[in-house]
Amino acid sequence: MGYPPVLRERRRYIAFEVMANSDFTENQVIQALKQSVLTFLGELGYADSDFDVVFYDHSSKQGIARSTDKNEYNVIAAISLIPSILGKTVGVKVFGVSGTVNKAKSKFLNKNLLNREKQIIER
Repeated sequence: MGYPPVLRERRRYIAFEVMANSDFTENQVIQALKQSVLTFLGELGYADSDFDVVFYDHSSKQGIARSTDKNEYNVIAAISLIPSILGKTVGVKVFGVSGTVNKAKSKFLNKNLLNREKQIIER
């Protein structure tokens, strides 16, 4: 038997993009994100934030991470501060936060993919 809805932590889904010249595997990016959050928040904060990467698209380098509503800003700060993956400089851009995975995909990721395709066509 689970907790009643009043006692459950509310989840937030953070849409992000990894900006890098190099290609990294999905696992390498996920491990770098988790390590950054662990380093920034510590073990107790990491456990409290319920951080996880829910979705990552290797071709567009975009993904969605999960956090609790109380720690969403700490997690955003932690993933924004990733300096490098495997010694190669990267940047992580956060698009926005949503209450559901589907809204995060449709609101942030698809729109940015469409804008990028328009820019490529216009050139």
